[in-house]
Amino acid sequence: MSQIQINAFFNFCRVKVVKPSVDREKKRVNITIHPDERYHPICHRCQQSAQKIHSYNDRMVRDLDGIDAKTYLLVRY
Repeated sequence: MSQIQINAFFNFCRVKVVKPSVDREKKRVNITIHPDERYHPICHRCQQSAQKIHSYNDRMVRDLDGIDAKTYLLVRY
């Protein structure tokens, strides 16, 4: 797997790309995204700022293909 820089292509808000990688043999792009800890978290129910996060979950999301490669996002929320 090789390293790529995708931050220049997208304006990510309140998240950071931790580990982008490309597997040329499998034609697969994996992008790991984590919350940016410089910001206070926001409650998904009331949209108010929170002081801390009590738990995280990870989800694998299939995204649109990019440059003839399957793209997957591993999102921590």
